Amino acid sequence: MLEALLTASPEAIIVLDDASHVTLFNDGAKEMFGYKSSEVVGQLVDVILPDSIGDLRWTSPLPPLLSGVNEMEVPLSQLALFGQRADGEIFSVDASVASASLPPSRGFMIVVRDPATSPRSEGKLRECEECFRIAFESETIAFAIAELSGRLRAVNRSLCNLLGYTVPELLELSFQAITHPEDLFKDVSYVRSLIKGEMDRYLLEKRYLHKQGHTVWALLSVSMVRDRWGAPLYFVAHATDITSLKNAQRALEEHAAELERSNAELEHFAAVASHDLQEPLRTVSSYTQLLSERYGGQLDERADRWIDYVVGGVDHMKRMIDGLLSLARVRTDGEEFQPVDTEAIVDRLWTRLRAQPNAQEAHLSLGSLPVLAADASQIEQLFQNLLSNAIRYRRFDVPLRVEISVSRDLGSNGEWEFTVADNGIGIDMMHATRIFEIFQRVARDVDRTGAGIGLAVCDRIVRRHGGRIWVDSAPGHGARFRFTLVDRSS
Repeated sequence: MLEALLTASPEAIIVLDDASHVTLFNDGAKEMFGYKSSEVVGQLVDVILPDSIGDLRWTSPLPPLLSGVNEMEVPLSQLALFGQRADGEIFSVDASVASASLPPSRGFMIVVRDPATSPRSEGKLRECEECFRIAFESETIAFAIAELSGRLRAVNRSLCNLLGYTVPELLELSFQAITHPEDLFKDVSYVRSLIKGEMDRYLLEKRYLHKQGHTVWALLSVSMVRDRWGAPLYFVAHATDITSLKNAQRALEEHAAELERSNAELEHFAAVASHDLQEPLRTVSSYTQLLSERYGGQLDERADRWIDYVVGGVDHMKRMIDGLLSLARVRTDGEEFQPVDTEAIVDRLWTRLRAQPNAQEAHLSLGSLPVLAADASQIEQLFQNLLSNAIRYRRFDVPLRVEISVSRDLGSNGEWEFTVADNGIGIDMMHATRIFEIFQRVARDVDRTGAGIGLAVCDRIVRRHGGRIWVDSAPGHGARFRFTLVDRSS
Protein backbone atom coordinates (compact mmCIF):
# COMPACT_ATOMS: atom_id res chain seq x y z
CA MET A 1 0.00 0.00 0.00
CA LEU A 2 2.77 2.49 0.93
CA GLU A 3 4.63 1.83 -2.31
CA ALA A 4 1.44 2.43 -4.29
CA LEU A 5 0.84 5.73 -2.52
CA LEU A 6 4.41 6.88 -3.19
CA THR A 7 4.19 5.88 -6.83
CA ALA A 8 1.00 7.85 -7.42
CA SER A 9 2.10 10.94 -5.48
CA PRO A 10 2.37 14.18 -7.54
CA GLU A 11 5.60 14.93 -5.67
CA ALA A 12 8.77 13.68 -7.32
CA ILE A 13 9.80 10.82 -5.00
CA ILE A 14 12.83 8.57 -5.40
CA VAL A 15 13.66 5.65 -3.13
CA LEU A 16 17.20 4.25 -2.92
CA ASP A 17 18.68 1.12 -1.44
CA ASP A 18 21.67 1.28 0.88
CA ALA A 19 24.00 1.16 -2.18
CA SER A 20 22.40 4.29 -3.73
CA HIS A 21 20.56 2.34 -6.45
CA VAL A 22 17.09 3.58 -7.38
CA THR A 23 14.39 1.17 -6.25
CA LEU A 24 11.37 3.40 -6.77
CA PHE A 25 10.84 6.19 -9.32
CA ASN A 26 7.32 7.57 -9.02
CA ASP A 27 5.04 9.39 -11.46
CA GLY A 28 6.06 12.85 -10.20
CA ALA A 29 9.74 11.98 -10.76
CA LYS A 30 9.01 10.67 -14.26
CA GLU A 31 7.30 13.97 -15.13
CA MET A 32 10.13 16.06 -13.67
CA PHE A 33 13.05 14.14 -15.16
CA GLY A 34 11.53 12.82 -18.38
CA TYR A 35 12.58 9.20 -17.81
CA LYS A 36 10.48 6.06 -17.74
CA SER A 37 10.62 4.16 -14.48
CA SER A 38 12.27 1.18 -16.19
CA GLU A 39 15.11 3.44 -17.42
CA VAL A 40 16.05 4.56 -13.89
CA VAL A 41 15.19 1.74 -11.47
CA GLY A 42 18.33 -0.27 -10.73
CA GLN A 43 20.62 2.59 -11.78
CA LEU A 44 22.76 4.65 -9.42
CA VAL A 45 21.05 7.85 -8.36
CA ASP A 46 23.70 10.04 -10.04
CA VAL A 47 21.93 9.36 -13.34
CA ILE A 48 19.28 11.90 -12.31
CA LEU A 49 21.05 13.69 -9.41
CA PRO A 50 24.64 13.96 -10.68
CA ASP A 51 27.57 14.14 -8.28
CA SER A 52 29.21 16.99 -10.28
CA ILE A 53 28.43 19.26 -13.23
CA GLY A 54 31.20 19.49 -15.84
CA ASP A 55 33.89 21.94 -14.76
CA LEU A 56 31.54 23.71 -12.33
CA ARG A 57 33.08 24.23 -8.91
CA TRP A 58 30.33 22.27 -7.23
CA THR A 59 30.22 18.81 -5.71
CA SER A 60 26.98 17.19 -4.65
CA PRO A 61 26.49 16.85 -0.88
CA LEU A 62 24.26 13.82 -1.48
CA PRO A 63 26.87 11.00 -1.76
CA PRO A 64 28.54 11.81 1.60
CA LEU A 65 25.12 11.88 3.25
CA LEU A 66 24.08 8.55 1.74
CA SER A 67 27.39 6.90 2.68
CA GLY A 68 27.38 8.34 6.17
CA VAL A 69 30.71 10.15 5.65
CA ASN A 70 29.48 13.41 7.09
CA GLU A 71 27.63 11.59 9.89
CA MET A 72 24.56 13.82 9.75
CA GLU A 73 22.37 12.26 12.49
CA VAL A 74 19.17 14.09 11.55
CA PRO A 75 15.95 12.43 10.45
CA LEU A 76 15.52 14.81 7.51
CA SER A 77 18.11 16.74 5.50
CA GLN A 78 17.45 19.63 3.12
CA LEU A 79 19.87 19.82 0.18
CA ALA A 80 20.33 22.07 -2.84
CA LEU A 81 21.20 19.81 -5.77
CA PHE A 82 21.31 19.73 -9.54
CA GLY A 83 19.09 17.44 -11.54
CA GLN A 84 19.66 16.09 -15.02
CA ARG A 85 16.75 15.39 -17.33
CA ALA A 86 16.61 12.66 -19.95
CA ASP A 87 17.46 15.21 -22.67
CA GLY A 88 20.61 16.22 -20.77
CA GLU A 89 19.33 19.55 -19.45
CA ILE A 90 20.79 20.51 -16.08
CA PHE A 91 18.49 22.29 -13.62
CA SER A 92 18.55 23.15 -9.92
CA VAL A 93 16.36 21.32 -7.42
CA ASP A 94 15.65 21.22 -3.71
CA ALA A 95 15.80 17.76 -2.13
CA SER A 96 14.50 16.45 1.18
CA VAL A 97 16.43 13.31 2.15
CA ALA A 98 15.41 10.90 4.94
CA SER A 99 16.16 7.34 6.00
CA ALA A 100 13.46 4.95 4.83
CA SER A 101 12.53 1.28 5.28
CA LEU A 102 10.61 -0.21 2.42
CA PRO A 103 10.52 -4.00 2.34
CA PRO A 104 12.56 -5.87 1.49
CA SER A 105 15.43 -3.42 2.12
CA ARG A 106 16.46 -0.37 4.07
CA GLY A 107 17.62 2.80 2.32
CA PHE A 108 16.71 6.44 1.67
CA MET A 109 13.76 8.41 0.39
CA ILE A 110 14.34 11.60 -1.59
CA VAL A 111 11.60 14.12 -2.33
CA VAL A 112 12.66 16.46 -5.13
CA ARG A 113 11.03 19.85 -5.72
CA ASP A 114 11.44 22.68 -8.19
CA PRO A 115 13.09 25.60 -6.33
CA ALA A 116 10.32 27.87 -7.58
CA THR A 117 7.82 25.98 -5.39
CA SER A 118 10.21 25.20 -2.54
CA PRO A 119 9.07 26.53 0.86
CA ARG A 120 12.60 27.71 1.69
CA SER A 121 12.67 29.99 -1.32
CA GLU A 122 9.06 31.12 -1.26
CA GLY A 123 9.77 34.38 0.57
CA LYS A 124 12.68 35.23 -1.68
CA LEU A 125 10.63 34.44 -4.75
CA ARG A 126 7.84 36.73 -3.59
CA GLU A 127 10.38 39.50 -3.19
CA CYS A 128 11.92 38.76 -6.60
CA GLU A 129 8.51 38.62 -8.20
CA GLU A 130 7.70 42.10 -6.94
CA CYS A 131 11.06 43.43 -8.17
CA PHE A 132 10.61 41.84 -11.56
CA ARG A 133 7.02 43.00 -11.78
CA ILE A 134 8.30 46.58 -11.53
CA ALA A 135 11.19 45.86 -13.86
CA PHE A 136 9.01 44.19 -16.44
CA GLU A 137 6.93 47.34 -16.66
CA SER A 138 10.02 49.23 -17.83
CA GLU A 139 9.69 50.77 -21.28
CA THR A 140 13.43 51.22 -21.80
CA ILE A 141 15.23 48.30 -20.14
CA ALA A 142 14.86 44.75 -21.45
CA PHE A 143 14.76 42.05 -18.76
CA ALA A 144 15.04 38.29 -18.93
CA ILE A 145 15.46 35.31 -16.62
CA ALA A 146 17.36 32.38 -18.09
CA GLU A 147 17.94 28.81 -16.96
CA LEU A 148 21.47 27.54 -16.48
CA SER A 149 21.19 25.93 -19.90
CA GLY A 150 20.50 29.35 -21.45
CA ARG A 151 16.80 28.74 -22.09
CA LEU A 152 14.70 31.85 -21.43
CA ARG A 153 12.32 31.40 -18.50
CA ALA A 154 10.76 34.89 -18.44
CA VAL A 155 11.04 38.04 -20.59
CA ASN A 156 9.46 41.48 -20.53
CA ARG A 157 7.80 43.48 -23.27
CA SER A 158 10.82 45.73 -23.72
CA LEU A 159 12.96 42.75 -24.73
CA CYS A 160 10.24 41.60 -27.13
CA ASN A 161 10.14 45.06 -28.71
CA LEU A 162 13.93 45.13 -28.92
CA LEU A 163 14.15 41.82 -30.78
CA GLY A 164 10.82 41.74 -32.63
CA TYR A 165 9.47 38.56 -31.01
CA THR A 166 6.33 37.87 -29.02
CA VAL A 167 6.65 36.61 -25.46
CA PRO A 168 5.73 32.98 -26.36
CA GLU A 169 8.23 33.04 -29.24
CA LEU A 170 11.10 34.19 -27.01
CA LEU A 171 10.26 31.63 -24.33
CA GLU A 172 10.88 28.92 -26.92
CA LEU A 173 14.45 30.21 -27.45
CA SER A 174 17.73 30.37 -25.55
CA PHE A 175 20.04 33.34 -25.21
CA GLN A 176 22.47 31.49 -27.49
CA ALA A 177 19.89 31.45 -30.31
CA ILE A 178 19.38 35.24 -30.27
CA THR A 179 23.06 36.18 -29.83
CA HIS A 180 25.15 37.26 -32.81
CA PRO A 181 27.57 34.40 -33.65
CA GLU A 182 30.62 36.67 -33.39
CA ASP A 183 29.67 37.62 -29.79
CA LEU A 184 28.55 34.18 -28.63
CA PHE A 185 31.96 32.84 -27.54
CA LYS A 186 32.66 35.80 -25.26
CA ASP A 187 29.14 35.72 -23.82
CA VAL A 188 29.28 31.97 -23.10
CA SER A 189 32.75 32.26 -21.53
CA TYR A 190 31.41 34.93 -19.15
CA VAL A 191 28.42 32.73 -18.33
CA ARG A 192 30.71 29.84 -17.42
CA SER A 193 32.78 32.09 -15.17
CA LEU A 194 29.57 33.29 -13.54
CA ILE A 195 28.41 29.73 -12.84
CA LYS A 196 31.82 28.79 -11.44
CA GLY A 197 31.67 31.70 -9.03
CA GLU A 198 34.68 33.45 -10.58
CA MET A 199 32.61 36.64 -10.93
CA ASP A 200 29.36 37.95 -9.49
CA ARG A 201 28.23 39.91 -12.52
CA TYR A 202 29.42 40.87 -15.95
CA LEU A 203 28.84 43.74 -18.38
CA LEU A 204 29.11 43.23 -22.10
CA GLU A 205 28.39 45.21 -25.24
CA LYS A 206 26.94 42.57 -27.51
CA ARG A 207 24.88 42.13 -30.64
CA TYR A 208 21.52 40.41 -30.75
CA LEU A 209 19.82 38.99 -33.82
CA HIS A 210 16.47 40.63 -34.51
CA LYS A 211 13.66 38.40 -35.73
CA GLN A 212 13.79 40.22 -39.09
CA GLY A 213 17.49 39.45 -39.45
CA HIS A 214 19.22 42.73 -38.66
CA THR A 215 21.63 43.36 -35.78
CA VAL A 216 20.66 45.06 -32.51
CA TRP A 217 23.34 46.37 -30.15
CA ALA A 218 22.75 46.24 -26.39
CA LEU A 219 24.64 46.88 -23.19
CA LEU A 220 24.06 43.63 -21.30
CA SER A 221 24.35 43.10 -17.55
CA VAL A 222 24.02 39.53 -16.22
CA SER A 223 23.91 38.34 -12.60
CA MET A 224 23.59 34.90 -11.07
CA VAL A 225 20.89 34.07 -8.51
CA ARG A 226 21.99 31.42 -6.02
CA ASP A 227 20.33 29.62 -3.16
CA ARG A 228 21.50 30.00 0.43
CA TRP A 229 23.91 27.12 -0.04
CA GLY A 230 25.56 28.92 -2.95
CA ALA A 231 24.25 26.65 -5.67
CA PRO A 232 23.41 28.58 -8.87
CA LEU A 233 19.71 28.73 -9.71
CA TYR A 234 19.25 30.98 -12.76
CA PHE A 235 20.51 34.10 -14.52
CA VAL A 236 18.99 37.56 -14.40
CA ALA A 237 19.86 39.76 -17.37
CA HIS A 238 18.95 43.28 -18.36
CA ALA A 239 19.87 44.96 -21.61
CA THR A 240 19.78 48.57 -22.75
CA ASP A 241 19.43 49.32 -26.44
CA ILE A 242 22.58 51.12 -27.68
CA THR A 243 22.03 50.53 -31.39
CA SER A 244 21.64 54.23 -32.16
CA LEU A 245 24.75 55.03 -30.14
CA LYS A 246 26.75 52.34 -31.95
CA ASN A 247 25.53 53.49 -35.34
CA ALA A 248 26.45 57.07 -34.51
CA GLN A 249 29.85 55.93 -33.21
CA ARG A 250 30.50 53.94 -36.38
CA ALA A 251 29.40 56.87 -38.55
CA LEU A 252 31.68 59.18 -36.58
CA GLU A 253 34.62 56.79 -36.98
CA GLU A 254 33.98 56.49 -40.70
CA HIS A 255 33.71 60.27 -40.99
CA ALA A 256 36.94 60.73 -39.02
CA ALA A 257 38.72 58.20 -41.24
CA GLU A 258 37.38 59.89 -44.36
CA LEU A 259 38.39 63.29 -43.01
CA GLU A 260 41.85 61.95 -42.25
CA ARG A 261 42.16 60.63 -45.81
CA SER A 262 40.86 63.92 -47.18
CA ASN A 263 43.30 65.94 -45.08
CA ALA A 264 46.20 63.75 -46.17
CA GLU A 265 45.22 64.09 -49.80
CA LEU A 266 44.78 67.85 -49.44
CA GLU A 267 48.15 68.23 -47.77
CA HIS A 268 49.78 66.13 -50.45
CA PHE A 269 48.06 68.19 -53.13
CA ALA A 270 49.13 71.45 -51.45
CA ALA A 271 52.74 70.28 -51.26
CA VAL A 272 52.82 69.05 -54.87
CA ALA A 273 50.91 72.02 -56.24
CA SER A 274 53.07 74.48 -54.36
CA HIS A 275 56.23 72.81 -55.55
CA ASP A 276 54.98 72.70 -59.16
CA LEU A 277 54.01 76.38 -59.01
CA GLN A 278 57.52 77.39 -58.04
CA GLU A 279 59.01 76.82 -61.50
CA PRO A 280 56.58 78.96 -63.58
CA LEU A 281 56.65 81.57 -60.83
CA ARG A 282 60.43 81.75 -61.01
CA THR A 283 60.15 82.20 -64.79
CA VAL A 284 57.67 85.06 -64.42
CA SER A 285 59.79 86.63 -61.70
CA SER A 286 63.03 86.37 -63.67
CA TYR A 287 61.66 87.83 -66.91
CA THR A 288 59.77 90.57 -65.09
CA GLN A 289 62.97 91.51 -63.28
CA LEU A 290 64.87 91.59 -66.60
CA LEU A 291 62.11 93.71 -68.11
CA SER A 292 62.36 96.14 -65.21
CA GLU A 293 66.16 96.34 -65.37
CA ARG A 294 66.39 96.72 -69.16
CA TYR A 295 63.42 98.95 -69.91
CA GLY A 296 62.90 100.69 -66.59
CA GLY A 297 62.71 104.43 -67.21
CA GLN A 298 62.51 103.95 -70.99
CA LEU A 299 58.74 103.47 -70.92
CA ASP A 300 56.18 105.87 -69.54
CA GLU A 301 55.36 106.16 -65.85
CA ARG A 302 52.31 103.90 -66.16
CA ALA A 303 54.37 101.05 -67.66
CA ASP A 304 56.95 101.36 -64.85
CA ARG A 305 54.10 101.20 -62.30
CA TRP A 306 52.66 98.12 -63.97
CA ILE A 307 56.03 96.39 -63.90
CA ASP A 308 56.28 97.18 -60.18
CA TYR A 309 52.82 95.65 -59.68
CA VAL A 310 53.90 92.47 -61.46
CA VAL A 311 57.12 92.22 -59.41
CA GLY A 312 55.20 92.84 -56.17
CA GLY A 313 52.51 90.31 -57.12
CA VAL A 314 55.12 87.67 -57.91
CA ASP A 315 56.87 88.27 -54.57
CA HIS A 316 53.54 88.04 -52.73
CA MET A 317 52.67 84.85 -54.59
CA LYS A 318 56.02 83.37 -53.63
CA ARG A 319 55.40 84.16 -49.95
CA MET A 320 51.96 82.55 -50.14
CA ILE A 321 53.38 79.41 -51.72
CA ASP A 322 56.14 79.23 -49.10
CA GLY A 323 53.52 79.66 -46.38
CA LEU A 324 51.31 76.97 -47.91
CA LEU A 325 54.27 74.60 -47.95
CA SER A 326 54.98 75.42 -44.31
CA LEU A 327 51.38 74.67 -43.40
CA ALA A 328 51.42 71.33 -45.23
CA ARG A 329 54.72 70.34 -43.61
CA VAL A 330 53.36 70.69 -40.08
CA ARG A 331 51.94 67.16 -40.43
CA THR A 332 53.88 65.67 -43.31
CA ASP A 333 57.36 66.64 -42.11
CA GLY A 334 56.77 66.56 -38.36
CA GLU A 335 59.62 65.21 -36.24
CA GLU A 336 59.37 62.86 -33.27
CA PHE A 337 58.75 64.51 -29.93
CA GLN A 338 61.92 65.02 -27.89
CA PRO A 339 62.71 67.10 -24.76
CA VAL A 340 62.73 70.75 -25.88
CA ASP A 341 64.05 73.73 -23.88
CA THR A 342 61.49 76.37 -24.83
CA GLU A 343 63.39 79.12 -23.00
CA ALA A 344 66.55 78.48 -25.03
CA ILE A 345 64.52 78.54 -28.25
CA VAL A 346 62.96 81.93 -27.40
CA ASP A 347 66.36 83.39 -26.39
CA ARG A 348 67.88 82.31 -29.70
CA LEU A 349 64.95 83.62 -31.75
CA TRP A 350 64.84 86.99 -30.01
CA THR A 351 68.54 87.56 -30.57
CA ARG A 352 68.02 87.07 -34.27
CA LEU A 353 64.78 89.05 -34.55
CA ARG A 354 66.14 92.07 -32.63
CA ALA A 355 68.67 92.57 -35.41
CA GLN A 356 65.84 93.86 -37.60
CA PRO A 357 65.91 97.67 -37.96
CA ASN A 358 62.39 98.16 -36.62
CA ALA A 359 62.97 95.95 -33.56
CA GLN A 360 66.23 97.29 -32.14
CA GLU A 361 64.48 99.18 -29.33
CA ALA A 362 62.13 96.32 -28.54
CA HIS A 363 62.30 94.73 -25.09
CA LEU A 364 61.45 91.12 -24.19
CA SER A 365 60.41 90.16 -20.67
CA LEU A 366 60.88 86.41 -20.37
CA GLY A 367 59.79 84.24 -17.48
CA SER A 368 61.15 80.79 -16.69
CA LEU A 369 59.95 78.52 -19.50
CA PRO A 370 59.77 74.71 -19.24
CA VAL A 371 61.49 71.81 -20.93
CA LEU A 372 58.83 69.58 -22.46
CA ALA A 373 58.48 66.82 -25.06
CA ALA A 374 57.68 68.38 -28.43
CA ASP A 375 58.75 68.82 -32.03
CA ALA A 376 61.64 71.27 -31.63
CA SER A 377 61.50 72.74 -35.13
CA GLN A 378 57.76 73.35 -34.91
CA ILE A 379 57.97 74.94 -31.47
CA GLU A 380 60.60 77.28 -32.86
CA GLN A 381 58.30 78.08 -35.82
CA LEU A 382 55.43 78.75 -33.40
CA PHE A 383 57.36 81.30 -31.31
CA GLN A 384 58.96 82.85 -34.40
CA ASN A 385 55.57 83.52 -35.99
CA LEU A 386 54.16 85.05 -32.80
CA LEU A 387 57.23 87.21 -32.12
CA SER A 388 57.46 88.31 -35.77
CA ASN A 389 53.81 89.37 -35.65
CA ALA A 390 54.49 91.38 -32.49
CA ILE A 391 57.27 93.25 -34.34
CA ARG A 392 55.26 93.65 -37.55
CA TYR A 393 52.15 95.01 -35.79
CA ARG A 394 53.90 97.25 -33.24
CA ARG A 395 52.89 100.80 -32.41
CA PHE A 396 55.39 103.40 -33.53
CA ASP A 397 54.54 105.90 -30.77
CA VAL A 398 55.87 103.67 -27.98
CA PRO A 399 58.76 101.20 -27.74
CA LEU A 400 57.73 97.60 -28.35
CA ARG A 401 57.33 95.52 -25.22
CA VAL A 402 56.83 91.73 -25.41
CA GLU A 403 56.24 89.51 -22.40
CA ILE A 404 56.27 85.69 -22.44
CA SER A 405 55.03 83.78 -19.40
CA VAL A 406 53.78 80.30 -18.64
CA SER A 407 51.58 78.55 -16.10
CA ARG A 408 50.67 74.92 -15.61
CA ASP A 409 47.34 73.18 -15.12
CA LEU A 410 48.06 70.14 -12.96
CA GLY A 411 44.65 68.65 -13.68
CA SER A 412 43.60 66.44 -16.61
CA ASN A 413 46.55 66.41 -19.05
CA GLY A 414 48.96 68.58 -17.05
CA GLU A 415 48.95 71.26 -19.77
CA TRP A 416 51.34 74.17 -19.99
CA GLU A 417 49.63 77.45 -20.89
CA PHE A 418 51.91 79.99 -22.58
CA THR A 419 51.12 83.68 -22.99
CA VAL A 420 52.83 85.93 -25.56
CA ALA A 421 51.70 89.52 -24.86
CA ASP A 422 52.66 92.72 -26.64
CA ASN A 423 51.73 96.41 -26.56
CA GLY A 424 51.10 96.65 -30.30
CA ILE A 425 48.14 97.89 -32.31
CA GLY A 426 45.87 95.08 -31.08
CA ILE A 427 43.02 93.25 -32.84
CA ASP A 428 39.29 93.72 -32.85
CA MET A 429 37.86 90.62 -31.14
CA MET A 430 35.33 90.23 -33.93
CA HIS A 431 38.30 88.81 -35.88
CA ALA A 432 39.57 86.64 -33.00
CA THR A 433 38.71 83.38 -34.75
CA ARG A 434 39.22 84.41 -38.37
CA ILE A 435 42.88 85.37 -37.90
CA PHE A 436 43.79 81.69 -37.42
CA GLU A 437 42.37 80.78 -40.82
CA ILE A 438 44.60 80.48 -43.86
CA PHE A 439 45.17 83.63 -45.97
CA GLN A 440 43.30 85.86 -43.50
CA ARG A 441 44.98 89.23 -42.85
CA VAL A 442 43.15 91.77 -40.70
CA ALA A 443 45.57 94.73 -40.60
CA ARG A 444 46.11 95.05 -44.34
CA ASP A 445 47.03 98.73 -44.13
CA VAL A 446 49.93 98.13 -41.73
CA ASP A 447 52.22 95.66 -43.48
CA ARG A 448 51.73 94.03 -46.84
CA THR A 449 54.66 91.62 -46.57
CA GLY A 450 52.63 88.98 -44.76
CA ALA A 451 50.76 86.22 -46.57
CA GLY A 452 48.11 85.54 -43.90
CA ILE A 453 49.41 82.07 -43.12
CA GLY A 454 51.57 82.54 -40.00
CA LEU A 455 48.78 82.19 -37.42
CA ALA A 456 47.21 79.32 -39.35
CA VAL A 457 50.56 77.53 -39.05
CA CYS A 458 50.62 78.33 -35.31
CA ASP A 459 47.14 76.83 -34.91
CA ARG A 460 48.17 73.68 -36.80
CA ILE A 461 51.34 73.26 -34.71
CA VAL A 462 49.52 73.73 -31.42
CA ARG A 463 46.82 71.22 -32.38
CA ARG A 464 49.47 68.68 -33.38
CA HIS A 465 50.83 69.05 -29.84
CA GLY A 466 47.39 68.40 -28.31
CA GLY A 467 46.63 72.02 -27.40
CA ARG A 468 44.66 75.04 -28.58
CA ILE A 469 45.45 78.69 -29.30
CA TRP A 470 43.37 81.84 -28.86
CA VAL A 471 43.81 85.62 -28.47
CA ASP A 472 42.62 88.35 -26.09
CA SER A 473 42.96 91.84 -27.50
CA ALA A 474 41.48 95.25 -28.17
CA PRO A 475 42.43 97.83 -30.83
CA GLY A 476 45.24 100.04 -29.55
CA HIS A 477 45.84 97.94 -26.43
CA GLY A 478 48.05 95.14 -27.65
CA ALA A 479 47.36 91.45 -28.01
CA ARG A 480 47.74 88.49 -25.67
CA PHE A 481 48.15 85.24 -27.59
CA ARG A 482 47.62 82.19 -25.40
CA PHE A 483 48.21 78.58 -26.29
CA THR A 484 48.44 75.27 -24.45
CA LEU A 485 50.84 72.37 -24.97
CA VAL A 486 50.26 68.96 -23.44
CA ASP A 487 53.21 67.74 -21.39
CA ARG A 488 54.03 64.35 -22.91
CA SER A 489 57.31 63.91 -21.04
CA SER A 490 55.74 62.10 -18.07
